[in-house]
Amino acid sequence: MGHRSVLAVVCLGCLLTWVVSCTRSNPFYISTEPDLHFNEDLANADLALSDASLVDLAGRDLVTVDQAHPFDMGSTCGRPGQACCPGSACTAGGCCVGGTCASSGDRCGGVNEMCSDGSCIACGGMGQDCCPNNRCNSGCCGADRTCVSVGIDCGDGDGLCGLNGCTTCGGSGAQCCTNPNNEAPAICTANNTVCASANPFGTTCQTCGTAGNPCCEGNKCANGGCCSGGTCHASGSSCGTTMCIQGSCGGGTCGSIGQPCCAGPTCTGANSRCIDGVTCSACGGKDQRCCLAIDTGEVRFCQRPYNATVEGMMNICWCRP
Repeated sequence: MGHRSVLAVVCLGCLLTWVVSCTRSNPFYISTEPDLHFNEDLANADLALSDASLVDLAGRDLVTVDQAHPFDMGSTCGRPGQACCPGSACTAGGCCVGGTCASSGDRCGGVNEMCSDGSCIACGGMGQDCCPNNRCNSGCCGADRTCVSVGIDCGDGDGLCGLNGCTTCGGSGAQCCTNPNNEAPAICTANNTVCASANPFGTTCQTCGTAGNPCCEGNKCANGGCCSGGTCHASGSSCGTTMCIQGSCGGGTCGSIGQPCCAGPTCTGANSRCIDGVTCSACGGKDQRCCLAIDTGEVRFCQRPYNATVEGMMNICWCRP
């Protein structure tokens, strides 16, 4: 072998060694960390009661903006709570209600209406989809997320519908039911409940959305409250060390979609997640990244009717129809 060939082989070997041993600071670094089943969100939650919700560490997702919706950041229309875009358009399967966008899975005008993949549908009646937060006009929210009457099988082994949810699981204060979609959070069957930690008793179905109670799925709190540390704080009250103002902590300066992430880094507004460690992005909608689940802090919650789906070599969780 000539001197030039030997030199080429040596250089190639050095290059391969450098690539294999590189770190995050190296542009050739390839992460193998999955998006779905990390509990670092809870492990690093701010126990000193700063503006901390379930923490979503920077760098885990590797994407700064939801690629499916390039106008997600800094947009002035189309997101939940914003004005509808021209043509009554809303992003990620949302619905235009009275000129304002509602996210899929949220209330859509009337009490018994819900936004579902861009359309307002009836909810809460027997055989209809459960309204937001598992609400049915009577009976229970069954395993398939439709309303069933008292005495009727809830499905998926959850027992018969009783006066306080299904008899085997899902009632207020009872054990959470297993979700038929294994990638999604555990579910509850009683009105206005969420599967949340009740240490030292494990996870149970608890009333959600009001001040002092767990946040409902999707980081949601009623009447402009903030979801901080997994608990709802009323608008106008303390988030821990700062003030909650209409879903945003820091006196209204951080935590909602399009705002900087609060300390942690974390987000406190509905349907928001600190994906890049800098700015709160929309989550849980059609073709968006999954939100954090309230029960475990894992990245796997999607708004109805979308399903949490793990895709790609990086195991990224997306919300798909």
